[in-house]
Amino acid sequence: MQTYGFDSNTKEFTGVSTADRSPLEPGVYLYPAHTTTAPPPKTGKNEAAVWGGDDWQVVDDWRGEAGWVNGEWFTVKDLGPLPDGWGAAPPEQEQASPPENTQDPMALMQQAIMELSEMVMELLPSTQPAGDSALSLLAVQGVERGTISPEGVPQRLRLQPED
Repeated sequence: MQTYGFDSNTKEFTGVSTADRSPLEPGVYLYPAHTTTAPPPKTGKNEAAVWGGDDWQVVDDWRGEAGWVNGEWFTVKDLGPLPDGWGAAPPEQEQASPPENTQDPMALMQQAIMELSEMVMELLPSTQPAGDSALSLLAVQGVERGTISPEGVPQRLRLQPED
């Protein structure tokens, strides 16, 4: 017999499973925990089926969406409608920007490489030739002096004096 599972906390539909026949009682099925025999309704984009105890309900599912709520950067974490004051664009009066951790991954990698090259320069012995042109800090495929090309991820890292 087919059963329909739901999450023990959110009660949202999790998938289909099969109830086994009881080896001790003919005609009786052993249902997995957090399941029902009622099939969930079809859901669309940004919707989830949630078990209400007697039947399924369709609720909004905006989890993972990021935007602005009353001028503050916000990521939706729970089932349900978008919060009051929601907007996809930053408020015009504040010229706010999203937190740094939502930047483009390539830009974050470039920033990390620049910080790493500065740390390496600080750690080098004072006997190294002075000046940026005297030492190629990061001789990495796709990386030159703290910049990274869009072709790929760095393959290796080495310190190499320039001629």
